Amino acid sequence: LLTFSRRQKLQIGATPLDAVLSDLASLVEQSVDDTHRVTFAKSREGLCVRSDTNQLELALLNLVINARDASPEGSIIAVSAREDGEWV
Repeated sequence: LLTFSRRQKLQIGATPLDAVLSDLASLVEQSVDDTHRVTFAKSREGLCVRSDTNQLELALLNLVINARDASPEGSIIAVSAREDGEWV
């Protein structure tokens, strides 16, 4: 929404996915309580996506929080990426 209201400019470029997932792990630790376990699968080294890094982190964090809210206590939330042709 900030982008559409022109308050935030997107910086779209090659975003290394392994770095985003690594940074996301620390954010998730602060956002997910001890009743859920979150695992991060390593992506292929050098795997990049075309994205704004901040927007990608926010989208992934929102997915994890939604998964936390929708799953029962003791659930495992797994975050991973895979390649499917030219898509990740």
